[in-house]
Amino acid sequence: MKSLHKMSMLIYLFIFFILIQNMGNITAPSNPVELIEIKSDKQSPLAYTASAPITEPPIDMDENIRTRLKNFRNEAAKLCQLYPKSFFSSLPTYNKKIALTFDDGPDSHTTVKVLDILEYYNIPATFFVIGQNIDKHREVIYRAIKNGHEIANHSWSHIRPTSVSAAELISEVEKTQAKLQEMGITTKVFRPPYGLITPQQMEALKGLGYKAIIWSVDSMDWYTTNPQEIVQCVLSNVHPGAIILMHCAGGHDNRSGTIEALPLIISALKKEGYEFVTIQEMINF
Repeated sequence: MKSLHKMSMLIYLFIFFILIQNMGNITAPSNPVELIEIKSDKQSPLAYTASAPITEPPIDMDENIRTRLKNFRNEAAKLCQLYPKSFFSSLPTYNKKIALTFDDGPDSHTTVKVLDILEYYNIPATFFVIGQNIDKHREVIYRAIKNGHEIANHSWSHIRPTSVSAAELISEVEKTQAKLQEMGITTKVFRPPYGLITPQQMEALKGLGYKAIIWSVDSMDWYTTNPQEIVQCVLSNVHPGAIILMHCAGGHDNRSGTIEALPLIISALKKEGYEFVTIQEMINF
């Protein structure tokens, strides 16, 4: 038994010695399995989907408004799921690109001040215009176009789409579209007033080649005139691909809070490395 044990040990040692001598000649298979490094995207707190969740404003508000906004977020999320290629609340990117958007213009006061600020910081934005305001302020729209901004459709009279038929909404959209086309603007970007539409209306818009664009970050400048609260609503919720809702007309004080908050918002976002883009730059039409 001892002799057998000795013989086994000698064989094992011999095999081990042969392996050591030939290690340099052992090669990997011709198609080795590749180990892929998985990196987390630390730039984005939100996992990318076709449309990011609409964020909840961080400011104090009355309970009725809070409930309405919660219902809005729920209904908008359903539309984003039903129409992932036609109804957007955010830009399709993981990168630090965001779109500033301004509703309800043009006018000769607030819109002009917004354009002044954007020109100073040399950044583009998207303006969703009301059709019935176009003829009165064409020079403002021409200035916006010259400065590289996007002009898009916000209906003719700011009706609430969910309160009218699909035919009535399409009439408002197409009437505004005709005015824009007179100015050489062929956009098919539409923002529904108040942010919601019915599935029937979305189907009709799709049939005419439109995409509906809402927002993922609400500055709440329609609710508060406090510039610090407007800044807080944007900076607390901003994320890569954010579409930020602001206004460039209306309000009892000509959106003075918006005008005061806008430079602070732009400066802070630029410092954080965000790039400003228009809607059409990022969404394929």
